[in-house]
Amino acid sequence: MSHAGHNPNEGRRGAPRRPSRGGATVGLLVTISLIGALAATAVIVTPAYLHASSSARPEPVIARLPAHQQMIETLGSLVSRSKEVLAVHRREASPYLELVVWLEDGANPGRIDPAEAAVITHSEVLRTISFFGLKEADEADEAPESKAVGWIGEESDIGSASFCAAWRSRPDVRQRVLGSSVATMEVQRVAEGGDGRALLRISLTWAPDLVDGPDEASVLVDVLMRPKKEA
Repeated sequence: MSHAGHNPNEGRRGAPRRPSRGGATVGLLVTISLIGALAATAVIVTPAYLHASSSARPEPVIARLPAHQQMIETLGSLVSRSKEVLAVHRREASPYLELVVWLEDGANPGRIDPAEAAVITHSEVLRTISFFGLKEADEADEAPESKAVGWIGEESDIGSASFCAAWRSRPDVRQRVLGSSVATMEVQRVAEGGDGRALLRISLTWAPDLVDGPDEASVLVDVLMRPKKEA
């Protein structure tokens, strides 16, 4: 659990970056997160949120099953370690809840390259949480027709709900299932920080079993949020 006043992003701002090679950086990040090697993300309360009301900083809900708790900690770590949350698309025109994240800014500073972006999707029908990121180099070589193509439109398109569907259908994008049996997923903005930062609460509910009923868990993450474009 992180302590008050600690921001996980501060420790790595000055660290040198290794060059990104296509989807290799993204693939490595996801592989590490899938095996549970990322540090658990619990309540993150930075100085920007210390004066928020107690209702804006609720305690996280701990899952009953250890595997479920590890899943939400992995998801929280993946989101909090991203450079920026570009958009949160709720279930309106689409049956999915989706987060568009900028994982890191390595290859071309200030520009979102395809290998640095990902869409995290929850499907209520399939009850899965999936990570849609660029294929790794060895995967692209096995399928020449799936080699990376250019970025879709302008960066402003990320704010459109249609962006996620277009991203998921790209031939150079691969789906990785992060979790299953997840009946519901919610993302709430519970507090505002300075310089575009926000405190998000990610909540998961797993489908009930015949004995113990549903299992629930939530996590709070401190993220940089991209402002919505004015219409």
